[in-house]
Amino acid sequence: MAENTEELLAFYALEALNEAERLKVEDYLASHPGAKASLEGSSHVVAALPHDADPVEPSPAVKKKLMERVHADAQTRFGSNGRSQIRNIMLPGSGRRLPQALAALCLLIAIAAGTWALELNREIGQLKTQVALLQQKVDNTGTVLAHLTAPQSQTFSISGTEQKPGARGQFIVDTGTGSSVLVVSGLEPLAAEQTYEFWLIKDTSAMPAGLFTVDQQGRAILQVPQSSGSPDYNAIGVSIEPQGGSQQPTGAIVMLGKLK
Repeated sequence: MAENTEELLAFYALEALNEAERLKVEDYLASHPGAKASLEGSSHVVAALPHDADPVEPSPAVKKKLMERVHADAQTRFGSNGRSQIRNIMLPGSGRRLPQALAALCLLIAIAAGTWALELNREIGQLKTQVALLQQKVDNTGTVLAHLTAPQSQTFSISGTEQKPGARGQFIVDTGTGSSVLVVSGLEPLAAEQTYEFWLIKDTSAMPAGLFTVDQQGRAILQVPQSSGSPDYNAIGVSIEPQGGSQQPTGAIVMLGKLK
């Protein structure tokens, strides 16, 4: 019994015993002072080994005992498959899954980054569209103000017909330059295959003067390049036409106004 216990002294010094074996050795040391003194000397040697001793290849017997202790501890900690778990952990091949995990993580990061980039591009596209629309409104407002403040500016009213009784607007002409601008509100947005067309009218004939669409509030500003201030025209109008416009009014006349 004592001989078996003394074989555990080295493992005790190395703190490589389980709880039952540790208690067994401590009981033995309490009743064998000589063994305790020997163990204390061994403990000092063990503490100094990492600093003073050259590496020594352990004998096969020591290796065997140590591995038996590792396997026994694994049996206690992990159950019947503890030995295979320890072996899997200690084998070099156990790290082969790490590169795969890292590759999967990189792929997830790349997918997330790509999705974020697409969403960001979409938001940038929307912002560019909004900026372009705002810039167009600013330009149109500037054009209207320029015509209103021109020295030879004239303003004519245009109102809705029975087709669009709530429509109204102003036709502003700079007689000095011959340019003009139409400002309307109260019209409804049309289907994609339709458009509003503005007309300069003389008696019973009409000349196309521009196409326009309205925003969700039914408003629009159209710059008219023709010489609308010519005395040859005595009226203006707006009709609903197929997309692309017509050479003569073919749809409902929704607005009319006089120039004389």
